[in-house]
Amino acid sequence: MNEAKDSKPSSEQGVDRVSKLRAAASAATSEKETARLPEFLAPVYGPEGRESALRAADLLVRACDRFLADFGDQPVKVVRCPARVNLRGMHIDNNGGYTNTICVDKEVFLVFTMDPMETDSPVMQLHNTDDGFNSVVVSPGPSEEHVKTAEGWAKYVTGTVCAMEQLAKINSWPSAIRGVIVSDCPRGAGLSSSHALVLCVLNALLEAADIEGGLDPVLELQISQRAEHLTGIKSGLTDQGAMIFGNCDKLLHARFYDLKMQEIPSTVQFCSWPSTCSVVVVNSCVERHLAQGSNAVAYALPRLGCAIALPVMRSEAQTQGLAGDDEASWGLEGTLRLLKLLPAAATLDELLSKFPQHSDHIHASVQRLIPGGIQSLDGVAIPLRGSTLFTLAECARARDFLVGLQGGNLVLCGQLMDVGHEGDAPDVNLHISDEDLDALTTACAGLSHIPGAFQAGHTRLDELCATLRASGAKGASLTGAGRGGCVVGLFESGEAARAASQRVLEQFEDLKEQDVFVARPIKGRGALDLSSIVG
Repeated sequence: MNEAKDSKPSSEQGVDRVSKLRAAASAATSEKETARLPEFLAPVYGPEGRESALRAADLLVRACDRFLADFGDQPVKVVRCPARVNLRGMHIDNNGGYTNTICVDKEVFLVFTMDPMETDSPVMQLHNTDDGFNSVVVSPGPSEEHVKTAEGWAKYVTGTVCAMEQLAKINSWPSAIRGVIVSDCPRGAGLSSSHALVLCVLNALLEAADIEGGLDPVLELQISQRAEHLTGIKSGLTDQGAMIFGNCDKLLHARFYDLKMQEIPSTVQFCSWPSTCSVVVVNSCVERHLAQGSNAVAYALPRLGCAIALPVMRSEAQTQGLAGDDEASWGLEGTLRLLKLLPAAATLDELLSKFPQHSDHIHASVQRLIPGGIQSLDGVAIPLRGSTLFTLAECARARDFLVGLQGGNLVLCGQLMDVGHEGDAPDVNLHISDEDLDALTTACAGLSHIPGAFQAGHTRLDELCATLRASGAKGASLTGAGRGGCVVGLFESGEAARAASQRVLEQFEDLKEQDVFVARPIKGRGALDLSSIVG
C-alpha cells in the first residue's frame, strides 16, 4: 500500500514556555513505572514504545535545561529525527534496488525558538548539550566554500542552510532560529547520525522559511542529499528516505534510486511489524573512514562496478528475449549467463574499449560515485561480477524479506540476513570466474540464497553476528555502509532480544550499555505536537 502522502513534514504547535515542556518531560521520567506517557510522545513510539518514550523525555529535559540557561524561558517548538536500520537491501540503492528499513530510538532533537529576522542576524544559532561541540552560528546566504571551511558539526548545519537556499529557492528568511541540539545517536556507527542531524535542522528551517504546506518529500530528499554532498560525502538516498517515510510499528519497503527520484513516493510500501518481534542493534565501535582519501575510492569500487555492469546486462538481456528493465524476471540461470558477458574486473580504459556504446553511462557513473572522478581511477581494476551478483541477489533478498515478514516467517527473514552478511565478508573474492558462476547454477536454492561479493564487512562484525545468532537471533547482519559501524539481529520476542543484549555485553567487555540496544520501529522525522502541554 502506498502511504507516501503521509510523509510531508507538518508544522505542529509549540508551547509558550520551554519550562512547560521541561515539566511535562520531567513528569514522565520522575515516576517511570507509573507515570502516564506524555501525549506529545505517544504517537512517535506507539503502545509498545514506553521505554523509548521515557528515553526521549530524558533527552528533552537535558535540552530544556540547556535552553533555559542559554536563552531563557522562551516559546519553543521541537523537531526530531531518528536513526535508521536497514534489515535487507544493503548497498543497492545507488543501482535501483529496494531496501527494508525501520527507524529506531536513537535520535536527534532540536528545541528551538524563532525571532523575527533582522539585518545582520544569523539565520541559525545552535548550541549543543554535548560540551564537546562548539556552538554553531550560520548567517543567511552561506556559500559552498563556507561549507567546505566549516568544521565539525557546523559543516552539516551550514550545508543544510546552503542546500535549502539553493534548492527551495529561498531568497530571504522571515524568521531566525535559536536552539539546542540533544542526541543519543552514536556518531560513526553506521546509523546515519549525520543524516539525522541534517533532517532535524532542515525541518526547523522549514519553520523559519514559513513554507506553506511544507516541502514535497522528494524535494526534502534532494535538499538533505545536497547538504551531505556539500560536506564532501557522496551519499545515496536510503538513509534520508528511511527517516522521512519511516513509520511507527512498520517496516518500510521502498526504492530510493537517485536516478529516478520522482518515482520514489510511488515505490513506498509498509508492512506491519510483528507484535512481539524486536531487533538488537550493536555498535561495533570500529571507527570507519569511508569518505577519506583512498578509502573512499576503494569503498566505492564495488558500487561503481555494478553501476557499469547493469546497463550492459540489461541491453544484452533484450537481445536474448528477456525483459531489459526487469532483472527479477531473468531468473537464476539468466542472471548467471548475463554475468558471463562481463570481465571479472577491468580498468576504466578497458571497459570503455570493450563497451564503447555505454561510454556516456560509464563516465556518468564514475562522476556520480567516485570521489575525485576519473583522476582517482588511474589504472585501478574495477571489480564487476562479484558486486553485480551481490546487488542482484540482494535485490531478490529484499523482495523475499518483505514477503517473509508479511507472512510472519522470521526464519526465512533471518536466513536472508545471514546470506547477505556472508556476501559482505571482508575476505570474499570480488573477482568471480566462469567456473564459479557455473557452480552456482546447481548449488543454490535460488538467487536470493547466493551471497555474491561486496566486501563491506569486518571481522569484528562477523564476531558480533555470530554471538547474536548463538544467542537466539533468527539472523544477523551488518547494517548500513559497513566496514565497521553496527550489526543487527532479528528476534522473535523482546525478552529474547534483551537476553541476547546481555550476552553480547558479557562476551565483548569493551562495549558499554549504550552500544547495545533493543529496538522496534518508531516514527520518522518530524515536529512534535506540543499542544497538549498546559499549565
